[in-house]
Amino acid sequence: MEKTLPLYLGTSVIGSVVCREEDGRILLHAKTYATIRGICRAYVKGRDGNLLIGVLSPERTSFSANRAVTRTALADAGLTFDGITYAYALCPDKKAGLDATDWSKLENIPEILHKDSAVLSLAKSTDVLCDSNFSPTRIAIPLITGKPFPRPDLLCLLTPSEIDGVLYGVLGISKNGTPRKI
Repeated sequence: MEKTLPLYLGTSVIGSVVCREEDGRILLHAKTYATIRGICRAYVKGRDGNLLIGVLSPERTSFSANRAVTRTALADAGLTFDGITYAYALCPDKKAGLDATDWSKLENIPEILHKDSAVLSLAKSTDVLCDSNFSPTRIAIPLITGKPFPRPDLLCLLTPSEIDGVLYGVLGISKNGTPRKI
């Protein structure tokens, strides 16, 4: 069984989501050819709940996200296959931003950022900012459209925000140096 839903961003259709039952699992594939700025997440929705498909990641000419779930996981989200009636995307609010005076260019990588290899690789990226009010508990990595993100495995932890007119993904750093969502 398969159905295709339009993928909405606000009131605009920017792509589609194919929902397919296969071998007792529900496969969800979101795809858009629209230009997306920053991190954008795709969801399916029904009368009683919604479910994250994933972060729309860039491919050659499109953005896509995939997810496979069991019927039980779908029910836990308040959905049934037949009850999935809507697909939508959420992108960062361009008006939300952080005060640029709280941030400074990361010149020397503090010891806390050496404790996790994923965090360290991001800290070594160009133009990374560090929250100057902390030691650091947050870093900001520029999100550049059309350029692959250096650590796609951490995209789900980033909080998109503008700093001095530039879109960044802000990543929290725990006391033991591991990445966390803020």
